[in-house]
Amino acid sequence: MQRRLDKTVQDLHTTYLFDLLDRTNRFASIGMYEWTVANNKNGFLEDGFHPDIESHRMFTARVLLPYLSSKNIKLKGKNV
Repeated sequence: MQRRLDKTVQDLHTTYLFDLLDRTNRFASIGMYEWTVANNKNGFLEDGFHPDIESHRMFTARVLLPYLSSKNIKLKGKNV
């Protein structure tokens, strides 16, 4: 019974913290995993769960950088 109570308390804490997140300023409506499944199906490491380097580059170029640009956020550096 104690374990059930602990799980309930944990769920309440998780829900409370999740509700504190400001979701109005998200740069993507889906996560990188979901984006990779939709846009680069073979772009995963051998484990099948983690996007590979090329998927990271594609996500940055197609999702992250356009979002930052739309917010007039300029980045410095030769890799951008």
